[in-house]
Amino acid sequence: MIEIEIIKGSNTFDYSKISPVFIYNRIDLFNPQHDIVCAHYEEREYCFEIMYENDTAILGVWLMDIPANIFCKCIDYIFSKRKQVKKIIYEYGKNKMGYSYQKNHFRIELPDSINALKSRLSSKGRCNIKKKFRLLNEEYNGCELIQRKNFDVEEEIINKYFQLKKVTHKKDYKLTAADYVNKYHITDIYYLKLGNGDIPAILLSCEQCETVYLENLTYDLNYSKYSPGLVLYDLYLGELISKGFKEIYLAGGNLEYKKRYGSIEDTAYNSVIYRNKFAEFVHASREYLRNTVKKKILIFLDKGKK
Repeated sequence: MIEIEIIKGSNTFDYSKISPVFIYNRIDLFNPQHDIVCAHYEEREYCFEIMYENDTAILGVWLMDIPANIFCKCIDYIFSKRKQVKKIIYEYGKNKMGYSYQKNHFRIELPDSINALKSRLSSKGRCNIKKKFRLLNEEYNGCELIQRKNFDVEEEIINKYFQLKKVTHKKDYKLTAADYVNKYHITDIYYLKLGNGDIPAILLSCEQCETVYLENLTYDLNYSKYSPGLVLYDLYLGELISKGFKEIYLAGGNLEYKKRYGSIEDTAYNSVIYRNKFAEFVHASREYLRNTVKKKILIFLDKGKK
């Protein structure tokens, strides 16, 4: 028999029961108004955290191994005990429920040494990164890796990140530097600084948990021939190993850097589950139409290029 309870978050709860130990599973680290769902079955216990935004429950179940039948019971239990909740959402969960969008997800199990990490690259790959780093040093009178904690980072670094992201991804966050760092739970910021004062690459990292999350990585297109993003990424992974971290999550997508260093690609789901199944049908229909139109537009644009 499956027994389920919802517990109010408190200092007395044993948060070591939350696994994987990862920022978006440890909601308590950034939202004190959270609940914990605990399901007991035979000799096992499965726990995850929830936070609420209006009528929506947001679950922290990123890559959690929860059997489908138990997870389904937990969803029903949340709806039964939290009457204000009209829908439940989660990202990168392993269970497919409600309206689910399949995603890929990359993670790296970090070795004990930097040499072991680099051995996962081909000889050509290792030489290429070494060469790019050497050229940046030689041609710009030095290339230094700088790391800052979120509380002592210069605002200009985040603003520089905004500028680079606007060029590479046409992205405008419409946030202050402080608001961005807080919203995305950034703890550490890494960047390359050249002898001429330029910053060719910036990386944002969440390191408050056992499993690290690479929140974002961007670079200056003016230095693209030196692959500064890959150079920074290589140095960053080495720093994580030096700090004793054993795993890093990279989320999904098809960016080549995520496929390096022996990364593991998992299948996961972003899901929306409605209390009212008709509302779920409407949501699914709307998403289907939106995706269909988007695909047709991309096909049309692709034909136009030819």
